[in-house]
Amino acid sequence: MKKYDILDITKLILSIMVVAIHTELFPMVLYPWLRLAVPLFFVISSFLLYSKINNSPKEEKNKIIKNYIQRLLKLYLFWFICLLPITIYIRREWFSDGLIIGITKVIIKPFVGSTFVASWYIVATILGTLIVDKLSSKLNYKILLPLFVFIYLICCGTSSYSFLLNNIAIPKALFDIYIEPHCSFLVSLIYILFGKMLSENKFKIPNKNNLILIIIFSVLLYLEWYIVYRITGTYNNDCYIFILPVSILIFNYLKEIKIKINNSKLLRQFSNMTYPLHASTSRIVNTVLEMLITNSLIKGILNFIITIIICIIAFIIIKKLEKKYKFLKYAY
Repeated sequence: MKKYDILDITKLILSIMVVAIHTELFPMVLYPWLRLAVPLFFVISSFLLYSKINNSPKEEKNKIIKNYIQRLLKLYLFWFICLLPITIYIRREWFSDGLIIGITKVIIKPFVGSTFVASWYIVATILGTLIVDKLSSKLNYKILLPLFVFIYLICCGTSSYSFLLNNIAIPKALFDIYIEPHCSFLVSLIYILFGKMLSENKFKIPNKNNLILIIIFSVLLYLEWYIVYRITGTYNNDCYIFILPVSILIFNYLKEIKIKINNSKLLRQFSNMTYPLHASTSRIVNTVLEMLITNSLIKGILNFIITIIICIIAFIIIKKLEKKYKFLKYAY
């Protein structure tokens, strides 16, 4: 299988971008570009998975997907257990509307939201992969593409465009209490499908044209974000319509870049660990900083730096101890 060291660098950059989201680092400057991180992660993961499948015997497909899902489940469970005390503290408001709603959220949230902070992308990757793989074996891309784009637009409607639901009481109440479509497997479907299509060369644009399209759609993404921000006053939302074409085009451009890195595996491991660890860490760091600093700009910068440092230290410790404690490899 062809090596894509460029994607390991990309994943590292994306993990840092996600840290910037949750530490609110220069929000009025860096949004909505930071929101490209998770969609690109979905595409990269899917592309690498199906590239491996495409270069393996057909009878190996189910085994490859099974190992992929098991690895993600172990990652999820490892950090769910490690971060449980912090999660219990952060999620205490789940029970503010009563015991039944609280218990229901505990059951439902792993599938349509997050348990520990920002964990939704792991389950979204698992469920999205299973759904895309199953449906793509029965339906062609001409059916799946518009279907998944429509689902993505619904996710935008419950995130950046949630103001459109103001006069629709029942779905808005349902989304507010139980479901976060914009932070669930529903978002991942279109990106995972595109990752699969790209691995099969079903989507090709010459690099020169691709770069021009990236610039055009990036401008449109910024305009979309600015308009929504002016309407709602909220800069930090998960889903925007033009994130979809921009992220696909960026990945389509990146995958053609040939570069070799000796320690690309370590970069990949660090980024895989940073995704689940950073958000809970930044919440604790932010709680401490709020008692010391009132300036939101300085607080965001310090939170970002401290969170990154903690993630680096945690990674070094895990790498030092994993030979003795084999279970630590599940951290990434």
